[in-house]
Amino acid sequence: MFRAELESKKKRLFDFISNLAEYLLFMAGALAILLMITLLSLLQVANLPPEFTETVTTILFLPFIMDLMLISPNLPVILLFFFIVPLLLIVAVIFRILLARFTFKKIKVIESITEKIYLIGKPEKKYGFSTLLAVSIGATVGPSTFVLSPYSVKYYGWYALPGMILASLSAVALAYGYSKMFYYSRLSKGKIVGGPSFVGNAFGTKHYLYIISRFTMWVGNVALAAFNLLIAIELATEYLLPMLPFYSTSFSIISKIALFAILSLAVLIGHRYWEKMVVLQSILTAVFLSLLGLHAFFLFQHYGINLELVMPSLSVSPNLVSDFIMGVLISAAYVYLMVFGFQEVQSLAENVKTSKIDEEERLKEIYSMLKKAMVGGSLFSAIVFCFYISLYIALVNSGIQIPETTIPALDLLNEHTLAYTITLSALALGVITTYVPAFVAALKHLKELLSDVFLVKVEELKVRLDPYIVIFFMGILLLTNAEYIIRLTDFAVLISLAIIAFSEYALKRKVLGEKAGVFLKNYRIFLTTFIVGVITVIFSIVSQEIAVNSVVFMIFSTLIIMFFSYDLLLVELFAIAMGALSLIITPPLVDVIMELAGYGLATPTDIAIAQALTASIWILRFIFSALVIHLVVQHKEELIQIVKVLVELLLETIKRLFGRAKALIGKPEFRTPQVIEVEA
Repeated sequence: MFRAELESKKKRLFDFISNLAEYLLFMAGALAILLMITLLSLLQVANLPPEFTETVTTILFLPFIMDLMLISPNLPVILLFFFIVPLLLIVAVIFRILLARFTFKKIKVIESITEKIYLIGKPEKKYGFSTLLAVSIGATVGPSTFVLSPYSVKYYGWYALPGMILASLSAVALAYGYSKMFYYSRLSKGKIVGGPSFVGNAFGTKHYLYIISRFTMWVGNVALAAFNLLIAIELATEYLLPMLPFYSTSFSIISKIALFAILSLAVLIGHRYWEKMVVLQSILTAVFLSLLGLHAFFLFQHYGINLELVMPSLSVSPNLVSDFIMGVLISAAYVYLMVFGFQEVQSLAENVKTSKIDEEERLKEIYSMLKKAMVGGSLFSAIVFCFYISLYIALVNSGIQIPETTIPALDLLNEHTLAYTITLSALALGVITTYVPAFVAALKHLKELLSDVFLVKVEELKVRLDPYIVIFFMGILLLTNAEYIIRLTDFAVLISLAIIAFSEYALKRKVLGEKAGVFLKNYRIFLTTFIVGVITVIFSIVSQEIAVNSVVFMIFSTLIIMFFSYDLLLVELFAIAMGALSLIITPPLVDVIMELAGYGLATPTDIAIAQALTASIWILRFIFSALVIHLVVQHKEELIQIVKVLVELLLETIKRLFGRAKALIGKPEFRTPQVIEVEA
């Protein structure tokens, strides 16, 4: 028994070291490329006249320092990440230690409470087309409509309308592609859990495209759930609670924390029953759309909007075409959060109502119904979005300013009591219809991510930690702002959808073979991939800081997932490694900032950050030492086992090398026969 457990630990250790080695290798490769470019540039500098050397060195080397690893626009922010990440990992270690000490009792209590709460006891029903269509519309048209529509017009003006049209058309094409990929995946008996499963069915779950698409889709759904949670909290603390006579703004922070806890508990309960609540989706969607229609009517009536003002007065200029293309692409990227809800429908495929008995005919009927629901829901949502955005374009063109508040649509009607109440009701209902599905989607993607990438079987864990991981990251995102969450969602989802769209042809070829056809016969697939890919590239160029910070968030979330997935000993070792890396890298770079300050090249903010980091280094050293002491004291036996495993691995490697060397030395040397000349 003990030997089997030891072998299991050895295997997990080898897997962990292997994954970590690959991750570090990729990081080393990125750093090697950047460093090679810099050093090659400096080779050219060495051949220049002395009077130019200093200037050119500054031009070439300073941007490299100030944009190191493309993580941030300046060095101090990079160093902040180098400190924040190890500190957060150490906090995660302490959290894991507390969980281990209390044997998950508190979490088990929460689970036992949520499992006993009886909400819906009816058995799951078979869903018809109307229910599937309602799910498609309800998951797409939500509270984001009241925020993104006015802000897209405020930021991008008339370009918001063609941008929405482009985003919607690509969403419709993706919805159609999703239905086709669902059909191919079912034919090949592949697993279907969200769009990234199609990538896995096409290329395999170990392929880098699958890992990227699954991870980014998880990040996108976490951000979407956080956005809906943020809207719910802001709606309560900024619009509802101030109506109470005893409420004070000094209670705002406490109220937000309390609401976060309440809504987190609510989603922990509600996500278990989401699929059983689908039967109510038709009613909820109908009510929400009615409230949205009334809201638009009152907005139209209150401001006397003239729809003729929607058309722009474009002046002919040399940059008209380029400005139009760029404006449309940027606005399409901004509103993409609104249009990709159709994918929630395919999660209900197992319970679709069919009339066929034959398995093949039944699959075709399910495919047809899903296709109609997803494409129809995307088209209907596109019409709603385009009309609603047109109202704001006409509103702005008539001279009305869109307020820069959390929910602009609500503040525009604060003088109209009935319209204000209807908009509040629509927002509250919209949060209900989108918050739980987004959380459920994030949970499903995380489960597949843990299973396929991190080799952790969620079902085998003592306690299901995955819902708490999602809530943890939602809380992290709530510390930012709505604009960052919106752009993070857009960026992550666009990356994933571009990969999913690209994988359709590979999946089709894998299932149908030569029947899949050549490039020209699959123009829809490649056109969809091209449109989504171009939108993604333009977004990452224009919103570079958001894109880069999104990558940092993804790296950080990867580390945290590893921390919650692997054994406590492994995560402590990893935290120590990250802390040691920070202590090695950051002090010289802090000195660089101070040197730049001496030349007047650092801002006062940079200098202040550098001084704070100098003090933080000593604190990090103390924390690092405490963690090392705890590791040695608490895990002496495990550390000895790890050392033994590493020594065995090293000795085995050395033995193989000596064996190969001995084999090479022991081979008889082959000599060409020499011709002996005999004198006559």
